[in-house]
Amino acid sequence: MRPPAPPSPARNAREILREAPRDLSVAEHAAPAAARSPSEKAAPVARAARRPGRRRAPLAAAVTLLAALCLHIALRLAADGAAQSKPHDLPRAPTLEALLLASAGEREAASKALMLHLQTYDDQPGAPLPWREMDYNKLQTWLARALYLDPRSQYPLMAATEIYSAVNDQQRIGQMLDFVHQRFAEDPNRRWPWLAHATLIAQHRLHDPQRARTYAAELSAKAPQAPPWAR
Repeated sequence: MRPPAPPSPARNAREILREAPRDLSVAEHAAPAAARSPSEKAAPVARAARRPGRRRAPLAAAVTLLAALCLHIALRLAADGAAQSKPHDLPRAPTLEALLLASAGEREAASKALMLHLQTYDDQPGAPLPWREMDYNKLQTWLARALYLDPRSQYPLMAATEIYSAVNDQQRIGQMLDFVHQRFAEDPNRRWPWLAHATLIAQHRLHDPQRARTYAAELSAKAPQAPPWAR
């Protein structure tokens, strides 16, 4: 019997070429760390340095949230203690000094907390306070305090025109509209949307064209940045 023929040199060459990339890749992964160049050793460190770390919440945001929470709790406790006989009545607004002290320098957060606290009186679980039974003189003071804490806020004027003007009482509606009109003059280019809204309410809900014309004239004279439809 003849011995098997040895593999052809051409076939061995093809197999070597086909297997060479696999062998080289294995050799690269199996190479000891000592045999690697300094640039190769530094590559994993560089990639790790480029990985973004966890973002931490800014300290100012945490302080703001804490100040708002503390102010809300303080107001709630004060209201509960001052309204024993009529627990659903709106109490007097805190003094400016007390609000500034409680805000701990975070006046914007204090303004938001004050408005949220105010709205708990007309949305109390089981016994909400109807707007027609609310003391609107006290309400106006609450809104003015919130606006004093944060003059750039739109929240107090929005509440006056869109929430507390929804009461079925012309005198209370007129009081809210006049409040918006008075505070409009302090920052016309920022507060014109609420006076424009007050103008529409005066015209179509109060049926008071004279009041509506007064508001419209103020818009035209003091809010040149307002769109033509508002002036």
